[in-house]
Amino acid sequence: MYQQISFIEPEPPPRPPVALPAALPDDPTAIVVSVSGGLDSAACALWARTRWPDRPLILWHAHLAEMDWQHTDDQLRGMAEMLGNCHLISVQAIYALNGEITPSGANGTTLRELHVVRDGDHWFGPARAEAYSDNTILTLLDFARKARNGQPPTSKLRWCTSYFKARACDVWLRENRDILGEWPLLLSGERHAESPSRSKLPQAAWRFGTKQWDVLWYRPIIDWPWHQVVQASVDSGIPIHPGYALQGETIAAMTDPTRNERGRARLSCVCCIFSQQHHIATALRNAPEVVGPAVHAIQQYEQTTGYSWQQRGTLLPELKEGTPCVIHG
Repeated sequence: MYQQISFIEPEPPPRPPVALPAALPDDPTAIVVSVSGGLDSAACALWARTRWPDRPLILWHAHLAEMDWQHTDDQLRGMAEMLGNCHLISVQAIYALNGEITPSGANGTTLRELHVVRDGDHWFGPARAEAYSDNTILTLLDFARKARNGQPPTSKLRWCTSYFKARACDVWLRENRDILGEWPLLLSGERHAESPSRSKLPQAAWRFGTKQWDVLWYRPIIDWPWHQVVQASVDSGIPIHPGYALQGETIAAMTDPTRNERGRARLSCVCCIFSQQHHIATALRNAPEVVGPAVHAIQQYEQTTGYSWQQRGTLLPELKEGTPCVIHG
């Protein structure tokens, strides 16, 4: 079982990076696939299983408390079973206010621990607020309220990704160095066609840029179009997250090669800051018991702070009365 990490030590100072290998190594000591429940990460995991049919895979998920779709754990377990020889681990980043003020005027935070939500067949569940002090931060909305003066993530400052996914992954990788061995590989499903900000991402990079120990970070499907990503799951039988259908997506639409993929529904947050309003509204109509709590929480946040959580404006303003919100960023 992987260890739960508490009171993270400071990271070692960076050192000059070593050169990238000329080709992807055939025999990494460990293969970690970052998975969200979405189709991009499913295609990435499928690519890994095709490349290494007999090697164990670690499917690593950053659990976003109160924003993950309730179907995500089942979807990831189904994918792990379909691929075979996989170990699924989900972790939740837990922050605490440290009493400092950042240069931008926000409240400083420290990553207090990585709470293990799932480790293989063992489900521990999300961290419970009553087990922590008032200055502890368990959710994205709490982080916005307590650490960012109410301000949400934006396209230019995606702290939701950097704090709750990337940093959590970095810490987990380092803390499990003995398990991962000397030449581990991290795979993720970012693609050039997703957005302008991802259009220039490299296919391979060192995760940390240090000589003492590092992880080769590889994006195997970086040049795949969206319809190819979807078709890979369809052809393989890997389960497709129900969140897509709840948002109004169909297999025919998602595998249409002429479609503008930037209009697709998004995972993994129920109310991702980049989700289109009509997708959230459709999901709310289709499954109010699933989507309603997240929508209600976002609407309360918007009324309290005056900010819009969504990049496209106030979340479903036609469903409520309240103070108009401003778009931040």
